[in-house]
Amino acid sequence: MVFINEWLPNPAGDDAQGEFIELFNTGASAARLDGWTLHTTGKKIFSLSGRSVGPGGFLLLRRGDTKLTLKNNSEELRLYDAAGRLADQSSFDGSAPEGESLSRINYATDTAEHFTWADPTPGAANQIVGSTAITSREYPRGQPLNQYSPGALPFLGMLFAVSAILSVLVVYSVRSHENFSKFIFPEDGGPRR
Repeated sequence: MVFINEWLPNPAGDDAQGEFIELFNTGASAARLDGWTLHTTGKKIFSLSGRSVGPGGFLLLRRGDTKLTLKNNSEELRLYDAAGRLADQSSFDGSAPEGESLSRINYATDTAEHFTWADPTPGAANQIVGSTAITSREYPRGQPLNQYSPGALPFLGMLFAVSAILSVLVVYSVRSHENFSKFIFPEDGGPRR
């Protein structure tokens, strides 16, 4: 019932003053966050113990509170519950646009993420223009989009080997047929007649 709602990795101005992470409780009762943690790509961890989020409420965490530095390039934020299970996650590849937060579009609980870049709304509902999720993923997590597939390298090696074998066979065939060989590989610099 507690989700990552919005986070601002690249604020306009000072990062230390502007960066924030916001959680949202979709439940009908308050959620105590004892034992819950936030993790970033840089393996930084922040404990949410002692904090709670009211029903339908927001928990705004500024960088000064968490000491979590959010990267402006290819960052991931993960939320773990008290049992150590992954409760929610959000990430982006490439550069974060300055002054825009990665904001949740909806609260579906499937394996895809549902975020887009939008104007920051700390402590309030996200204001999304349109509904195109930029981080909805259908490819495996942690796999670069331009990575070779496991079968690509053996295929290229086999293609090179077949090309080399065909080249050797062509040269052998030309050399083994005397008339054709003399036409292609003349001994005195020109084709024989």
